[in-house]
Amino acid sequence: MQAVIPQGCQTHLADGTPIDPRVFLLGGRPTCEADLSLWNDERWKKAKDSMSKDQLAQYKNIGDQMHGSIDYTTGVSNAIPIPEPAQESISYILTGLRSGLDAEDLDADEITTLETFIGDDWRSKVFVSSTGDEADKNEEKTDTTSDNQ
Repeated sequence: MQAVIPQGCQTHLADGTPIDPRVFLLGGRPTCEADLSLWNDERWKKAKDSMSKDQLAQYKNIGDQMHGSIDYTTGVSNAIPIPEPAQESISYILTGLRSGLDAEDLDADEITTLETFIGDDWRSKVFVSSTGDEADKNEEKTDTTSDNQ
């Protein structure tokens, strides 16, 4: 531990008591959990005071969902459920697309919703097509059978 003491620093108090080398390691840094806690931070107190009750409830809900989605014993992250209003919007958009609506007809908010909850490659997930080869073969078979007759 003596190697921790910087060169030229005082190693003993005026009464001759040796200074614990940990003082040099932790000098000025927090040493207990309460000092390290975000909830005791002055910035958090200011932010909390500036929020409404609804905003605080929203942040609590987000935190509960985040911590509820992680299994801390195994480290596995569970899927975060999609909020009900967003789920209804996604269902509405997907129903329209599967019913023949073109992707170009979607507005920016609808595209952003799909990118947020389905992913940037939402087009490949939504527009799942049968393999074109099979469709072409079926058309060729119907054409050849009519020619033979």
